[in-house]
Amino acid sequence: MRVFVLLFASAAALLTGCSPRKAPGSSASHWNLDGSEPHLVAHYMPWYEVRPPAETSWWPWSTRTPDVRTWRHWKWEDGGPVRDPEHRRADGRRDIASVQYPLIGPYDSRSREVIRYHLLTAKAAGIQAFLVDWYGPGSFEDKPMRILLDEAEDCGMKIAVCYEEKIHFPQSFGPSSRPEAVEREIKDLRYILDEYGDSAAYLTRDGLPFIMQFNSVGQSPIGAAYLNPQETRQVMEALRGRMVFARQNLDEPYHPPVPGSFHWWSPDQPEIARYTERCRNLRQAGRLQFFMSM
Repeated sequence: MRVFVLLFASAAALLTGCSPRKAPGSSASHWNLDGSEPHLVAHYMPWYEVRPPAETSWWPWSTRTPDVRTWRHWKWEDGGPVRDPEHRRADGRRDIASVQYPLIGPYDSRSREVIRYHLLTAKAAGIQAFLVDWYGPGSFEDKPMRILLDEAEDCGMKIAVCYEEKIHFPQSFGPSSRPEAVEREIKDLRYILDEYGDSAAYLTRDGLPFIMQFNSVGQSPIGAAYLNPQETRQVMEALRGRMVFARQNLDEPYHPPVPGSFHWWSPDQPEIARYTERCRNLRQAGRLQFFMSM
């Protein structure tokens, strides 16, 4: 599990000041989480596959050929040092493409037992929710979502989607025009809300499902590989009243209609201070409801 610390604030005590102060006796938080703001959550990457698993007892697909291995995201051959989990390092560990080595070894993100272990371990560390990286309906990352929600409900945790904007541009899954890219994002977000948003374990703000977006960058055959502010406004209008949305970093022309922003991912203190000041200025101008920091 790759976990990055995320605060629903730009510093340990800022979120309460990012939204209008609540009346005495009201909930201490805008989020469906215990306690008062700020809250600690984690960015969760559900993209690991081991087929069949190495030295584990939780493999649920026993019908597959035992000598066929897949090391999705554990193996690395795309430039830089090659990492092959079939090889063992001098310390006996597999040569995986990760700075940290899991205590349970390389695992499969679709395993219910692994998901429960991650949730309980995170909860013991004070984390209250996972923001799950997501690459579209039917994707590998979509497959564990229902298990994540089921297990989170049992564990007293919450789950939300971190939407990968790049999936609706030609370098990924091939929309052929700007309008098609807009419609693809609307369709994807609607899928998230329809399939997962009504779960008791889904993370909400002020009663609405929360979705954050990991922005795309660069150029594509149809122009910029990300939605511009006008296109984003179309998405927000299509889903008005159904969700609370946040974009990565702070690009002022997007606020409004996007109500939230989060800073990615390890800025130094001067950058945090600059980001916080910009967010506060937008909030005071009525253009931003809340901001977060990783």
